Amino acid sequence: MESLDDRLEHLAILKDIQSETGGFTETVLLPFIPEDNILGKGVFGIDLLDKLKMHALARVALYPNIANIQASWTKLGRNAAAAAIDWGANDLGGTLMDEANALSREESYLGYFQIFIRYL
Repeated sequence: MESLDDRLEHLAILKDIQSETGGFTETVLLPFIPEDNILGKGVFGIDLLDKLKMHALARVALYPNIANIQASWTKLGRNAAAAAIDWGANDLGGTLMDEANALSREESYLGYFQIFIRYL
């Protein structure tokens, strides 16, 4: 859906807005999830390596203006979000009740809560 140039431009815009306002505490990179999505027919999302690279690029491009980069485990999946921590993210997000319809295919609603119970 977005080219690499589009994504880099969006990071630059975020950095500029933050420079002017100081209003962001973090940014969350939300990948397009083509499964079960009418927009996704015939369109593929970016692969895992590109998702991880975007977290690394965001860390470098936005620092120090936006110091917190969230890896949304409900969008990336648990394993990819954990990997994103090694690629520049420093936040896994939280338990959001309305996120159940946006879980990645590898997560289930029940699994969503079991993960956090284990971490507690």
